[in-house]
Amino acid sequence: MSVYTPIGMEDARAILRDYAIGAPEELVGIAEGIENTNYFLTTAQGRYVLTIFERIRREDLGYFLALMEHLAARGIPCPRPVPRRDGTPLFSWQGKAGCIVTRLPGRTHARLSEAMLEQAGALLARMHLAARDFPLHRKDTQGLDWMRATGKRLADWVQARFGKAAAGLLADEMRAQEGFSTANLPAGAVHGDLFADNLLFEDGHLSGVIDLYYAHDDAWAYDLAIAANALAWAPEADACMRRVQALLAGYESVRRLEDAERDAWPMLLRRAALRFWISRLADMQAPREGEMTTIKDPEEFRTRLVFWRA
Repeated sequence: MSVYTPIGMEDARAILRDYAIGAPEELVGIAEGIENTNYFLTTAQGRYVLTIFERIRREDLGYFLALMEHLAARGIPCPRPVPRRDGTPLFSWQGKAGCIVTRLPGRTHARLSEAMLEQAGALLARMHLAARDFPLHRKDTQGLDWMRATGKRLADWVQARFGKAAAGLLADEMRAQEGFSTANLPAGAVHGDLFADNLLFEDGHLSGVIDLYYAHDDAWAYDLAIAANALAWAPEADACMRRVQALLAGYESVRRLEDAERDAWPMLLRRAALRFWISRLADMQAPREGEMTTIKDPEEFRTRLVFWRA
């Protein structure tokens, strides 16, 4: 989450005329994340998050908002879209689409304890099962084809910026992943971006999961591997293994992994690390301007990839 499109109180007041949630009382920009413009919004009727979508295609927004509604209706603590007076979930502002969703209690933690990791794993499994009957479908826009094309485009820049070893690692891992398929793994709607800043905790208990704007159809175990890279990583091997096991234990307390998923797990960990290494390289190579933005270090995921390969 970031701020690329500045919104003032008068702007918020104009937007809220189409909603039945009262006038704005407070509006605070959110700097974390990299995709959308986000504000904490408070009115007399409650606390919300106002989002302006900067790069997400309008045709994908219906999928994301419908999935949030679907999951919330099944007891998953995720934001719920707030409808406008005409019943539609989206507004337009400066030629961009936006929405307002409920704000969940709790706060994020930069590093999760093993107890928190167990809770995160259990919630991820609950999400996967809750979305089994979700009727809409969306392809991963940052899947293997995107990784291949983006990695190829960035190859010379990576070598110039990070050295020959980094460029060689990128090419070699891409070749390895092209020979690996997830087609035989259980699949459905996934979160796709379960980082610590997308989990809320209150008094040590997981109170919410947010930012479902990377959700798509994929292998459930790949979603779990993304979470392992994002949430459980530690540079010390023993600590890393304990943290990953805590996440897995939480997940399997709700849904047991199949043998095929266990066999695929090492390559899934590598694919997740590669995907976020490439996306962060792309953001660093061509950063966007914004009032409040966060550019994240791609080297964090090169380190993870090297670790999983070893």
